Amino acid sequence: MSNYKEVSGQPKAAGAVDPLDALAQRVTEIEALWGDLLYIDWTISGCEQIKTLIGETISDSNIRRLPSIANTADTLSLRLSEVIDQGTHPSVELRSEIDARIRILKWRLYDLRNPPKGKSRHSESLSEESPTTLRLDQHGGFERRPLAARPLVYLFDRDTGCGSNLTLQVSQNGYEVRAFYELDTLGLACKQQLPAAIIADAFFHEGGMDALETISHLAACKQSKIPTLFISSRGDYASRYRAWGAGGDAYLMKPVNVPALVGKLDELTQSSDLEPYRVLIVDDDIMVSHYNAQLLQQAGMVTHTIHHANQIMKGLMEFHPDLVLLDLYLEECNGFDVAELIRQEEAFVNVPIFFLSGEKSREIQLQALDVGADDFLVKPVDRDWLVSVVRSRIKRGRALGSRLKYMGRRDSVTGLYNRSYFVRRLEGLMMDPPPGALGLIHIRIDYFSELRGILGVAGSERMMADAARLVTLTTTLEDLVARVDDHSFMILTNRKHWEHFVNLAELLHKKLTEYRIAGSEHGLSISATIAVGLCKKQQAAMIITEVEESCSEAAKAGGNRVQLAPSLAAIAELHDEHKSHLAQLVENAQAGRVHLAYQPIVSAHGDGVERYEVLFRISNELGEELPVGKLLAAAQRAGMVKKIDQGVIRQAMVSAKKRFDQGRLATLFVKLSADSLEPEQLPRVVAHDLKQRGLPGEILVFLLPTVGVLKRLDRVVPLIQQLRELGCHIALEHFGENLADLQLLDRIKVEYVKFHPALVAGLEGHKSKKMERLQQLVAEARSREIQTILSFIENPAAMTSAWQLGVDLIQGNFVQPAEGHMAFDFLMNY
Repeated sequence: MSNYKEVSGQPKAAGAVDPLDALAQRVTEIEALWGDLLYIDWTISGCEQIKTLIGETISDSNIRRLPSIANTADTLSLRLSEVIDQGTHPSVELRSEIDARIRILKWRLYDLRNPPKGKSRHSESLSEESPTTLRLDQHGGFERRPLAARPLVYLFDRDTGCGSNLTLQVSQNGYEVRAFYELDTLGLACKQQLPAAIIADAFFHEGGMDALETISHLAACKQSKIPTLFISSRGDYASRYRAWGAGGDAYLMKPVNVPALVGKLDELTQSSDLEPYRVLIVDDDIMVSHYNAQLLQQAGMVTHTIHHANQIMKGLMEFHPDLVLLDLYLEECNGFDVAELIRQEEAFVNVPIFFLSGEKSREIQLQALDVGADDFLVKPVDRDWLVSVVRSRIKRGRALGSRLKYMGRRDSVTGLYNRSYFVRRLEGLMMDPPPGALGLIHIRIDYFSELRGILGVAGSERMMADAARLVTLTTTLEDLVARVDDHSFMILTNRKHWEHFVNLAELLHKKLTEYRIAGSEHGLSISATIAVGLCKKQQAAMIITEVEESCSEAAKAGGNRVQLAPSLAAIAELHDEHKSHLAQLVENAQAGRVHLAYQPIVSAHGDGVERYEVLFRISNELGEELPVGKLLAAAQRAGMVKKIDQGVIRQAMVSAKKRFDQGRLATLFVKLSADSLEPEQLPRVVAHDLKQRGLPGEILVFLLPTVGVLKRLDRVVPLIQQLRELGCHIALEHFGENLADLQLLDRIKVEYVKFHPALVAGLEGHKSKKMERLQQLVAEARSREIQTILSFIENPAAMTSAWQLGVDLIQGNFVQPAEGHMAFDFLMNY
């Protein structure tokens, strides 16, 4: 499928919604709902809601034409059905699989929306086995690796604990792993599809045959050899020799060193994907160097030839060779000096150097090896021999370099990242933090020294390996997990909201403290102290220190708890305060203690028009007014403020209707929160209520927050247009604090601007900077025929300043405080 028509079955109409974009929104919603279920509030109804969304995805004819998406969604739906049937929180294994399927859905969608150059954005360019995964690239960052390029590995181990642990850790390193617990199913799978490699417990017997015999039989039946890594608890020579005889390419002792295992897998399965071997030839004999270069090039290698010693360093820096083929006797100097010069450069310490010379003296050849050469080839060299030794040395050098680089980032026992790599990754993220909340979780195993004394070094390391597995199963592939010292782990996690990773820490604590240490005579359990911090734009070292110190203090105070670091504790305290205020709001609103107050907005020129600002008020059971600002802030965080706005509008219309029936037309200024600046719903609500009560739209002036308008200008413009069509007027409040506010008046039409309180406070005569600023704003508004409002007039001096400025309307307690009914005689007072 190469174009939209083939994907959707019909041409894309102008303005039609792209099915991939619509799917992206749905997947984002599914991921958010799943995160809420896991970390905030688990309910079966929430799980059913996700399944319904997936069902809608599957039923879409456009999506059905994308099998990689549809098949993944099918599997995800089946797993969710299992959870719903169980009626309880999913097991760790089932939850991990659902996590993985949602990620695969995202990655497959990413690949379809961001195709390789030359492919259509809507083409199904990947097969069912080709979503993408994250894998470390050569620079230590993350790259997306298509699952079609993930080598398929079969794992056989009847020890389910060891097998599931290896499956998880090898999968996290870019391999697709299928685990088998029966030898016959392993053999059947190999007949259906050959893997890139097999990992097998060498000596487990089943029906008179062990894994060695099965692997040997498979190798005999296949034309191509399957790379095989045997794992075993036996370390004797006879066992190793028998495994080698069965075709084993590696033999690793249990408990398996995961970095070594993955490094060997990389070496065995990815050699064909490596770039050609690179050889730097240094020889002043042009004919000889040209001949050797041709030999190596014919063998598929890339060569670069240098004839002068003074060009060597430049050649090394620009060519980056895998091996240097060096003549012993050059015109400018001898090869000994060149070899020592190369070895002085740290970047080339491990680059193999082969001397190439007609020198037959054994003493000189040994001297060449002493200065850092890896081999000495005597001219004339057999062409097959030259190609063979160069290829063999580069292959081993690359494999060793890859393994060292991998092990340099990993803890050898748990396979997790080590501290130095973790800090580098955190430093990189702090330069450009991802969206959402970025949290740091530090896990400290309490009483580790005492446990090591009881379990011994080997037993305590097995305990840490088991703990690492629990941590890995509880987190996701997007989380960065490290073992930062002998008894601690650290997790860098990115979630939609900070509460998610606090709940993750609590879940980790639960899993760890439920664990019973294997092999301990008294059924010992783990005590874990966990600290959680919030990562902001600051140095990584500062963030880590804060979390580690918080964890240490909590451990000294008794440990075995989840502790919030200062960076997060303040936010959590504020959150608790918001929850308290929200509870107050809901309780008193349900009890009918909500009412409106009206404060007059009076013309400085005495025009006699009735204008009131409508103010939201709420009281407790004693009739005491509660702090409205804090309550509304809590409501906004809870997504309730739009309902409050609509309730205020309706109640204000009830009051306006009574006034209207008395033959008096009052203009009501009603505030809208930033959340209400949406054109989809509010105009319909206003239109319905105006029509139902027979009121003209001109009775309503909507006060819009200037900052909110600036942030949502593309949505506010159609909202204002729809409200104007109803006859309503528009005002901007908190206006004039920023220079951009004046530019806003060129983009939208308003009837009023209400100045920011910060400009009103402390006015001191004509020479005040605030006076000058306000005079400029008043003049600009007047030039656009916009009326100006100066609020917070609390004393005669402020009133005098307002008149001097030439503002149109005045509001404040000096005029009249807000009251529960409209009671101001505009004609008598002004």
